[in-house]
Amino acid sequence: MSPISPHAAAAGDIVENPLRGTQTTISTVDSATQVTLVADIFPFAGDPYIIHSHTGVNTTATTDKLIDSAGAFTDATYTVKPGDTVKNITDNTQTVVVAVDSAIQLTLADDIFLATGKSYVINGLIARIKSHIDPLRPVTASKVTIFPPTPISQAVTITVTGTGIDLTAIADNIEAYMNIMIPGETLYTAKLVQIAMDAGATNAVVSTPAADVTVTTYQMIRPGTITVSA
Repeated sequence: MSPISPHAAAAGDIVENPLRGTQTTISTVDSATQVTLVADIFPFAGDPYIIHSHTGVNTTATTDKLIDSAGAFTDATYTVKPGDTVKNITDNTQTVVVAVDSAIQLTLADDIFLATGKSYVINGLIARIKSHIDPLRPVTASKVTIFPPTPISQAVTITVTGTGIDLTAIADNIEAYMNIMIPGETLYTAKLVQIAMDAGATNAVVSTPAADVTVTTYQMIRPGTITVSA
């Protein structure tokens, strides 16, 4: 087995067996090559694993934020990035990171921490990809190299016309669409117009971006400031 990153493991970190869909936590770190787990989730040698080092409990409840006074979200060897998944383990909810505000605060796409004391885990994009690949790869492929995509923030400014239009709903729909764009996918202004019209607008004009936005294979568009006006 090989870890997803060189970040030092610690008691309380979550360990996942992506092949069998199981997880537990570290009880103690015994050595550089061994940790003791709370539950036995590795019945066979050769099973892949992921150690999620960004785990903890939120200490402040603020709308669309994850705040942990003991967080280390800007850790040099395992930095949280926009697009990473945040899971509220206590309430079984999840969302994605929009921005890293500081070492102890993240801005989230959805408000999933409605109270304090909620346990969470942050799954990096690489860890999520590895979880998908490991059960599917040929048994002869003992090593897998994963190149993480670079999130590219893109603002959207769009003016709509019509009666009874819910501007907030249009902005939310655009944001939701951009949050699921895959690496290398082009952002078409025509798609933004379509989203607005599907939400009830009779017409829409996109001023930002001024043209379709193309990215490289290893880049991925994510929403910046979304402004919808009538």
